[in-house]
Amino acid sequence: MSIHLSPVCPETDYQRLAELITNDSCSPVTVERLRAWQQCIPRGTMRLQVIATAASGRIVGFAEIVHHRTMPSGHFHFSVVVDREQRKRGIGTMLYDDITEFAREQGATHLSTDVLSCATDGLRFATQRGFTVANDETADCRDYYRLVRDQL
Repeated sequence: MSIHLSPVCPETDYQRLAELITNDSCSPVTVERLRAWQQCIPRGTMRLQVIATAASGRIVGFAEIVHHRTMPSGHFHFSVVVDREQRKRGIGTMLYDDITEFAREQGATHLSTDVLSCATDGLRFATQRGFTVANDETADCRDYYRLVRDQL
């Protein structure tokens, strides 16, 4: 399968991203909600959003990594979502490698992600990359685990 990574284009990509994110979320995500999040990005935020597109033109994955100025220096939070039918084909790894390279270039020393407690694929993906469940950090929703990794 040929996969191409590219930056997110809100006008053309948000509908499919809303579907992908909703499938791996504890609450529905809409195009309007994605647009509202985009408009509320605080000054000083470092952020990269990437989509993975199959040769057919269908978006099969999405990744985002963010550092808000309110976060400790070197701390970044990310998410990777891959269409359930396309998992275990290296798409998540491609997305993860792309966003972590960006984070390293920005001086990242600590990564965190939130994974649904019932998402065994996501938990396995993160733990295979050295992430552990955080005892001192909590996710925004109680249905998630916060996973962290230091020393990129």
